[in-house]
Amino acid sequence: MDKDEYFTSYFNETAGIPNDYKIHSSSMESLVRADDITDNPDLILNNKVFTSLDIAKTIANAYKILSQVVGYNILNSKDSFSIYYIANFPQGYEFNRQSMQVGKIYNTSTDYPNEELHFNFKNNTNTLIDNLFFC
Repeated sequence: MDKDEYFTSYFNETAGIPNDYKIHSSSMESLVRADDITDNPDLILNNKVFTSLDIAKTIANAYKILSQVVGYNILNSKDSFSIYYIANFPQGYEFNRQSMQVGKIYNTSTDYPNEELHFNFKNNTNTLIDNLFFC
C-alpha cells in the first residue's frame, strides 16, 4: 500500500486490472468483513462463509465480469461513477463460473428478476445468474 493506504500498481498487476485503478484498503477490509456473520447479520451461516479469501483473485474476477457486463470503454471512461450512473448499468447477467465469461446480459430491473425466476440453478454447465448492483 502507498502512504494514503491505496493498493499499489503491483496489486493491480497481480489482480489483472488497469494499473491506474485506485483501490483503498478500507474497501478491501469491508469485502472481508462482509464474509463475517458478526458484521453482517443477514448471512445465514453461523461462521464465515469462506475459509480463505484471495483478494487479488476476487478483484480480478469482479473486473472480468464488470468489464463484460458494462463494457471496457464505459468502465475505463471515468475515474468514478455516481450512484445515478451506476443505476443505469445492466442489472443482471449469466456467466460461466469456471471461465468467468458472461453469456447473457439483462439490462433492466425487470428483465433480471424474470429470468432469475425461470433459471435452472441445477444445470450442469457451470452457468450461474447474478445481479450487478440493485435488483
